[in-house]
Amino acid sequence: MSLNFRRAAIAASVMWSALASSVHADAPWVEIANSEQDFALKQGVNGWTYGYAVGNGEPAPVQLMQFASAEPGCGCASVGPMWHFAEQVCFCSQQFCFQGAVIAHTDSFGDPDVHVPVRMYTFAQSGVYRLRPSFFHAGGCAPNEDIRLEVRFRGQVIWSAETDGGQQAGEFELVANAGERVELWSVQLLGQCGAAHEVRMSVDRADCDGSGDNDLALVLAGSLPDFDGDFVPDTCDVGQYPIQWRVADGGNGHWYQVLSQNLIWPNAKIECERRGGHMATITSAAENAFILNGLALGPFAYQIGAFQPIEACEPGCLWTWVTGEAWNYVNWFPGEPNDANATVGEDWSVLWGTTGQWNDIGPGGGNSTIIEWSADCDNDGTVDLAQARLGLVPDLNMNDVPDTCECLGNIVDDNAVNAGDLGVLLAAWGTDASDYPAADINRDGLVDGIDLGIVISNWGPCGK
Repeated sequence: MSLNFRRAAIAASVMWSALASSVHADAPWVEIANSEQDFALKQGVNGWTYGYAVGNGEPAPVQLMQFASAEPGCGCASVGPMWHFAEQVCFCSQQFCFQGAVIAHTDSFGDPDVHVPVRMYTFAQSGVYRLRPSFFHAGGCAPNEDIRLEVRFRGQVIWSAETDGGQQAGEFELVANAGERVELWSVQLLGQCGAAHEVRMSVDRADCDGSGDNDLALVLAGSLPDFDGDFVPDTCDVGQYPIQWRVADGGNGHWYQVLSQNLIWPNAKIECERRGGHMATITSAAENAFILNGLALGPFAYQIGAFQPIEACEPGCLWTWVTGEAWNYVNWFPGEPNDANATVGEDWSVLWGTTGQWNDIGPGGGNSTIIEWSADCDNDGTVDLAQARLGLVPDLNMNDVPDTCECLGNIVDDNAVNAGDLGVLLAAWGTDASDYPAADINRDGLVDGIDLGIVISNWGPCGK
């Protein structure tokens, strides 16, 4: 319950903070913008626009550049094409330039005629980004006054550094909405002269799974799971989280997870269905390989959804998937199935995590199970598991099935919410429902008024 509501709150207020903690410290980053390499004489190329701040005092409004020159000039003949905001003041891909030591520039607390070049990058996607600003200042005049580089976001300076010689660099992460922009200000302090400093900023996208999209954007869209809430897709984390075999990767869009409870096969089938899924049905070599590698299976037996009806001839007749899908693909170990324990029968199946091959088993000790979610009970085009886990649909009983698809409050399972359910609930009132687990409908560890409210609000026949 708390997970769903917390995730829903995150999704609703997506970018709560300008500065994010370093959640992607160990994840790959992909550079998507570079102020030097992307420099162009057209506004908006690869997200970059060029402007200048002007005025006396803060806040100093940023105005867009209006004209550019394809020819070197402005005292910076060696650095190529540039934008101009005054006759002899301009900047190019790296440098801010002005001609002659007599032209002094200050920050926005100085002369009303100040011009501060500003490079601006607009984020195309909501997500987590890493920014890497840097600049080099070689001086050129005496006295050698400081210059300062500032990174501004949402009207605030979130990083700055000054130098009167040498190099400065920074690296930090932020969370941004699509359409927001970050500004790189090159502030040349009063009295400084010369053109010998270089300014750059790189923008990196968090893309730990190599999908080509920002990780957080996909998490918030429900396309990638982040059930532990660290803003790194669970497919990139270590842990037994559900993973999706994406259609874009040639998959079926279904989700898979290891159910670590040691259950015998019939009980595992019931538990998977209670969670809104089913025991994994493996209908191709590609799906078998995805499960083996994607779930990082260990050297154990994992139950899957193949079984043999009691009346079938042994050992190989009438093997069937729990979903009724066509039995067109098998990956048995050589010599399997063999019904080795013929006394009790071996009518169920496991996949071995070492090779991905299958074996038939009979009653005995429990095993972990591979659960598969393929259900879309509300027919909205998205597998229910992801929506329920991310809080995008209500799931008060936290069984990974949207509440709109089940009869919430039907404690005694008679296809109606009525006096029978109310009686069980009242009998368990104020307890942890250990004797009546179904009475704790919202699974908060207590049978109380919340559960009573659910029963009352759903009173009547199921599906009404």
